[in-house]
Amino acid sequence: MDKRDKRVAIPSRLFLHTLLDCKDEQEDKYESCYQALVQSIQGKGDKEISDSLHMEAMKSHENICTGLLVGILTEPNNCIKFYSYLSFVANDGLNFVVSEMNRLLLEKFNIMKETVQQQLIWLVRELVRNGVPGADWVCWNVMRNIIGGNTSNRNLWLADQMMNIYTDSRVWLYTMPHLVSGVIYTYLRLLEDHARHNLKELKDKEVSFLTQLIRERFSDVLSIGRDFVRLLQTVSRIPEIEQVWQEILHSPSSLSPQFTGVEQLMRTRTPRKYLVSRITPDMEKKLNFLTQNVKFGFHTRYEAWFQRSHLSSQESQSLRPDLVRFIVSVIHPSNDLLQSDVMPRWAVIGWILTTCTNPVASSNVKLALFYDWIFFDLASDSIMNLEPAVLVMHHSMKPHPQITATLLDFLSRLVNNFLPSSSDQVLLCVTAAFQHVQEKGVLPLLTPLLFNKNINQGLRKSLMRIFQSLYLMENPPVEKPTPVQEYSIIHPIPTVQFSDDEDDSENENLMINETRNNGLTSNGEAKNDNINENLMINETRNNGLTSNGE
Repeated sequence: MDKRDKRVAIPSRLFLHTLLDCKDEQEDKYESCYQALVQSIQGKGDKEISDSLHMEAMKSHENICTGLLVGILTEPNNCIKFYSYLSFVANDGLNFVVSEMNRLLLEKFNIMKETVQQQLIWLVRELVRNGVPGADWVCWNVMRNIIGGNTSNRNLWLADQMMNIYTDSRVWLYTMPHLVSGVIYTYLRLLEDHARHNLKELKDKEVSFLTQLIRERFSDVLSIGRDFVRLLQTVSRIPEIEQVWQEILHSPSSLSPQFTGVEQLMRTRTPRKYLVSRITPDMEKKLNFLTQNVKFGFHTRYEAWFQRSHLSSQESQSLRPDLVRFIVSVIHPSNDLLQSDVMPRWAVIGWILTTCTNPVASSNVKLALFYDWIFFDLASDSIMNLEPAVLVMHHSMKPHPQITATLLDFLSRLVNNFLPSSSDQVLLCVTAAFQHVQEKGVLPLLTPLLFNKNINQGLRKSLMRIFQSLYLMENPPVEKPTPVQEYSIIHPIPTVQFSDDEDDSENENLMINETRNNGLTSNGEAKNDNINENLMINETRNNGLTSNGE
């Protein structure tokens, strides 16, 4: 018999492994430390155990703490006893245990056994209850493992358990402003997935939890910035959330004396940590691999690999905007990487966009792509946040013209419809963004993209009308000289004509359309606050390239 047939794989105490997986050094350490712990306490009384653990801790503090941590995670019946031992022997305020828990959450949580995950949440609750330093970052990393676009029982359980911990320890939570902001951002995003009839109990619980948190701690909302508005609009049809939205629009000072209105939030760039928080550590690792190691042209199987892992279900449609916001705002390649043959960000985003099968999700992905354009500020925003959208449109112009046309149409609607009361300001910001794109050399000229003659004439006229200053910047008007009549001297009156010599150029109206059919009216009344739906309607109607390119 082959010797290989006699080998018996030792099952992992903590993790679920496939046949292709093998234990790493860290897992071997967990097992050896746990076995050493068992030997040191087996068959002894409480006094002897205390003395033995004290002696072991003097020899190797980390090993005894690791053994006790593994005991807590794998023996539910003895976890209380092991936690008391841990509190006794730890001479660093449980700092090592907290670090080890963060390591597990960032590297191994997705392959943990279900009972181990349950015990980990039990330990998190104990850390919070006892005010252990660093428990806030443990909570943060647990929330990172709550998957967006996933309504499996285990994922719903994790979201519910963490909400229970925060509700039971609200006083502790309020002493951690950064965690309050993270909790609001996380559960506002999860609410989109849980707003279903079969999840009504969880949804109602989250709505109550969120609205109280937002009203009581709106000062912590301000640090989130513009992406708070994006998430709030997505669930603004829920009555309690709609009421908060109306307060933000019409009585901002009632929420916080420092809050002046929605524009204040939109002008605040969302810190990266919030955008990262809605991407699991496993997704983050794979997206970084795609954009740093995979050669463009050899990327198809890696996209399929990612899709099988994270985007195969219908519920995962709502995850795509999170991925786009992460790629746009967090993954900023170096110049060397940009000049290499590695898969560019725009290609990843183009793939995400083309795999959307839900119209609402597609609209939300486009909004996520252009979101930093709406209130672009040269002083605080980066060219790296603008580049992906421009290059997706530029590189799709020939192979996928409908994508370019749809994105341009969406952007033109965004200018007038996102916040009609500030549409002039939004136009200035989007125009400044395009100018910055050209100044930085992302595109040498804007006309081949924005005003291409192959674009459907209705869309092209709309773009010329909205972005008149950009059109005139690259296509200055020419003057037609008026002939001087005989016997009289008449001052010539120049007529303005666009330099592209189109037959219908004289009929093009370059005035910016002031009509605002969506959002807030000029007197501040709300007509339709679901901005994303307004932008989704008729996106592709009469906006594409014709089949023959005319």
